[in-house]
Amino acid sequence: MFVIYFITAIPLLLYLFSKWRYTYWGRRGIDNPKPDLFYGNFKKNNREDAFFGYLVKECYDKYKGQGERHFGIFAFLTPVYIPIDLELIKNILQNDSDHFKNHGTYFNEGADPLRAHLFNLENDRWKNLRAKLTPTFTSGQIKMMFHTMIDCTKELKIILDDQATSRNPIDIKDVLARLTTDTIGSVAFGVNCNSLKNPDSEFRQYGKMIFEGTPSTKFARIVANFIPKWLFTKAGFKIMDKDVEDFFYNLIKDTTSYREKNNIFRKDFLHLLIQLKNFGKVRGDDILINKETTQSIMTFDEMAAQCYVFFIAGFETSASTMTFALLELALNQDIQDTLRQNI
Repeated sequence: MFVIYFITAIPLLLYLFSKWRYTYWGRRGIDNPKPDLFYGNFKKNNREDAFFGYLVKECYDKYKGQGERHFGIFAFLTPVYIPIDLELIKNILQNDSDHFKNHGTYFNEGADPLRAHLFNLENDRWKNLRAKLTPTFTSGQIKMMFHTMIDCTKELKIILDDQATSRNPIDIKDVLARLTTDTIGSVAFGVNCNSLKNPDSEFRQYGKMIFEGTPSTKFARIVANFIPKWLFTKAGFKIMDKDVEDFFYNLIKDTTSYREKNNIFRKDFLHLLIQLKNFGKVRGDDILINKETTQSIMTFDEMAAQCYVFFIAGFETSASTMTFALLELALNQDIQDTLRQNI
């Protein structure tokens, strides 16, 4: 009977906890749209045509129109604060930034070492890693990678010329995703992905898998929104697909090992990270191995995680932005004409 009572009590306790959780903003005197049980304000987001950004904007427009300075929503069971007033936003980004340095995203370094990157890390670990990586993003270091990026566009011109000559329609989003895959792969990993020439290249396939996910990783991402972070971590759930993790981890490991063994210099992000790992600083030269002493301030796992986030943050976002930009140019001939004149 105890087991029966216990099993019966679990849904009831979960229900009561959810109802209490959804009083979070009300208890703080902040208005919020009425949440749906368990889904919060993200129930519509389960439809393929309902991007969560539109759902947030809908709420934003409503409360801004009512003269509110801020409001709250619920991402499943997680309360999310959204400021409207410019002074509040300024304080969060500037004066009180030390209190808002975490993104609130789940990661389990033991289960998913590649997810322990700058976007996910919190508190002092985030602060220390950010200080380490800052020298790699100076204007001089970024300019150093410019010619590597230009080299990746040569194949793009060939593809577009061929399509223009044949006058066949082209899936521009796919072409741009292949371009950015080649660019980020070259800049972050120092390898030639050849996605423009070969749409079925390994890099392109694994890049798709990161965002599409497998049934198990999709389930883990959903569950992460419902249970406490410490419990999710203790359970050892993986967010990353094992095949994707192995591909990128081994790629970075093999490339790094080959460069160090042969002291190969390449103007890319990986070269700067190897110097950080081996010297504790970015030197700005072609030396990769410190033969006298090692003053590493970055582990290999940290280095691999930064390469990984550089890839996922670069190829899909850039491809989507360029796709929408081209769409707007196609729909607005006057702006397109102005752009051509400026070029």
